[in-house]
Amino acid sequence: MLKRLCVGLVLAAWPVLAGVPVVMISIDGLRPDSVTQADEHKLSIPALRRFIAGGTYADGVTGVLPTVTYPSHTTLVTGVEPARHGILANTAFDPDLHNMLGWYWYAEDVRVPTLWDAVSASGLAAASINWPVTVGRKTIRYNIPEYWRAEPNEDRKLLRALSTPGLLGDVEKVTGPFPVGSQAEAQDDAARALAAAWMLETYRLRFFTIHLNALDETEHAHGPFSAEANATLERLDAAVDRIVKAAQSADPATVVVVVSDHGFLRVDRHFNILIPFLDAKLIELEPVGDGLGGLPKVKRWDATVWPVGGAAAVVLARPSDSALAGRVRSLLAKLAADPANGIARILEKGEIAKRGGFPDASFLVEMRPGREIGLNTKGPLVTDAPANSRVPRRAAGDARVAVHPGRGHCGAPRPGRGRHAPNRSHGGGAAGRNFATRRSAGLGRAARQRSVTAARDPPGYFPASAPAKRNTSGAFQLMATSLAA
Repeated sequence: MLKRLCVGLVLAAWPVLAGVPVVMISIDGLRPDSVTQADEHKLSIPALRRFIAGGTYADGVTGVLPTVTYPSHTTLVTGVEPARHGILANTAFDPDLHNMLGWYWYAEDVRVPTLWDAVSASGLAAASINWPVTVGRKTIRYNIPEYWRAEPNEDRKLLRALSTPGLLGDVEKVTGPFPVGSQAEAQDDAARALAAAWMLETYRLRFFTIHLNALDETEHAHGPFSAEANATLERLDAAVDRIVKAAQSADPATVVVVVSDHGFLRVDRHFNILIPFLDAKLIELEPVGDGLGGLPKVKRWDATVWPVGGAAAVVLARPSDSALAGRVRSLLAKLAADPANGIARILEKGEIAKRGGFPDASFLVEMRPGREIGLNTKGPLVTDAPANSRVPRRAAGDARVAVHPGRGHCGAPRPGRGRHAPNRSHGGGAAGRNFATRRSAGLGRAARQRSVTAARDPPGYFPASAPAKRNTSGAFQLMATSLAA
C-alpha cells in the first residue's frame, strides 16, 4: 500500500512539474451517484456531467482511517495515511478541553511533504483557497486558509492576518466581504469560486487548490438528495463551471481535478459510548458545571474516547498498563456482543496500525451503517436519531475515481457550522465506510465532531489498474487532462 501511495504521489505531481497547470477542486460531501446518476436524482449539473461524458472514470479509492475531512484533505495533497502525515482527525485529541475544541488548522502539524512543497521547490507558484490544514503553509505563494475561531466579522480580521499579506484585500475588491471557514452556504462557495477565478486569471499558477463546503453543510442539515442538498449542488456546479472556464482561459492545457472527502448516509440510532465508560469508572466527570460547548467537564480519565462520527478511537491514559487494557477490552467486547448497540467491530492497536490511523489509540469502535457515536452522559445507551433521519440506509462502499480527457476539466466526489445536526452520516469507519457524523452543540463549527470518507489513493494518485468497485455513498473523484471545449 505504501509503495502504491508513493508512486501515486509522483504521478499526481508529474503534470505540474512537466509544465501543465493543475487545479484541484474539493466538493465536500459529494457522493458519486450525485454525478453518475444525476437524472435519477433530478439534478441539473451540466459542468460536473461533462467530466463523465467527456472522459473516463475508475472505481477503486479506499478511505483513510478515520474517514473525516481534515485527514482526508491532507492525504489528497500528500498521498500518505494519517498516521504518517500527522492529521489524525478533524479535532486534536483534547479530553480535558484545554485546546477549546480546536481543529487541526496548522500546516506545521503535517509531517510529510505536500504537493505545494514540490511545486514551490521547483520555483513555481501554488495558490489555495479554504483548504484544510494550510494555516502557515509558506510554500503556498497565494494562500487564504480555512480557519475560524469566533464569529465571522472577527474571524475575517484573523483570516486577513493569516492569509498571504495583501491577498484578502485584493480578493475582496472582487468578491466583497470574503467568507471565513465557518461560513458554508452556497453563496459563500460562490464567492470562493469568484475569488478562485480572479486568482487564476491574475497570477501565473502551476498548482491551485480550493475547498467548497456548502454541500456538506446542507447535507448535515437536510440529508443527502434532499431538495435543499440538490439545490446547493446545482449552485456549486455553477461555481465549478466558473473555475474551469477561468482555468481554461489562463491556460487551455490546464488539468482540473474535482475531488471529495466523503459521501453521506442517514443515521437512525446513536450509541452513547460515554455512558458505559462512566459506569465503569474509566471516566469521572466534575459534579457540577459543563465543559466547553456543552460537553461534560472531565475530572479524571483512565480510558476515554475520541469520537469521529461512525467510529470512536479509545485512548488509554497508561497504554502500557495491561490491567487497564484488559478492563477496557472486556467492556468493549460486552458492548459489541449486544446487537442493539449497533457495533460492527472492535479493532485493536495492531489492526488500527495496519489501516494507517490513530497511532495512540489502543482500540477502535466501528459502528454499523445507520449508527453513530453519541456523546450523551446520561439516559439510555442507545437513542433515536431525529425522526427526519430515519429512512432506509444505503450500502456503503469504496470511493470512486474518474478521469476526464480534454481541455481543462475534471470532476469527482467537507466542514459545517451553525445548526446542531447530529443525524447526517458521512464516515468515520475503519475500512473507508460511510457511517455517521456527530456534531457537538455550541461554539458553532469549532465545537463539532464530524466524519468523512477520505481517499487513501487521492484522485490522480491511483494506479491505472485500479479494480472496479460499485459505490453509492462514498467519496467521488474525477480527474481531467485537457478538455476539448
